[in-house]
Amino acid sequence: MSAFITSMFVLGLGTSLHCVSMCGPLVLTYAVKGEESGPWYRKITPNLAYQLAKMASYMVVGLLLGSIGSFIHLDALRPYVMYLAGAFM
Repeated sequence: MSAFITSMFVLGLGTSLHCVSMCGPLVLTYAVKGEESGPWYRKITPNLAYQLAKMASYMVVGLLLGSIGSFIHLDALRPYVMYLAGAFM
């Protein structure tokens, strides 16, 4: 069990580089300019807008790739595609 937890921890550290390099600068731009005064909802509005836009863009990409994948039958290539996708995650 501890080997599993350790491997998941190391995997999380390795994949966090994507978030730091891609999402970090985007979040930093509105976090630095954030308002300290005012009502609570003004403080979370930029973060909420960013998170909703990120979810929407991931859903659109998933919808497009899923619809393309449903029309193309690549059963022979499926193991290789899964391995490649796993390598990028």
